[in-house]
Amino acid sequence: MEFILLVWVSIVLVLLGVIVLIGKGDMLISGYNTLPAEKKAQYDVKRLRRVTAMLLFVIAIMLPLYELYISTLNESKIAVATIVLTVVIIAISIIGVILMNTYCKRK
Repeated sequence: MEFILLVWVSIVLVLLGVIVLIGKGDMLISGYNTLPAEKKAQYDVKRLRRVTAMLLFVIAIMLPLYELYISTLNESKIAVATIVLTVVIIAISIIGVILMNTYCKRK
């Protein structure tokens, strides 16, 4: 049952990534909408879209793979695997934010 739920969540994340990638989901880019116009001009919107979409795609792939991995473990190792997944997703998010602030700024 959990696997089906994670697959649906992954499908939603992929759809959101596609929406962002085609340019219809700029409101989903965290913090970008709240910037004043002069600050928005400092960023390459196409790069922001690509980085945001890639983050959504990576997390969408990780969730079902995590559930498949968890199904092979015994109960004592599930808590450790959950902590590891949480740390990995946080690390990917931090890397994404760093990319957005460096790679996506216009020079």
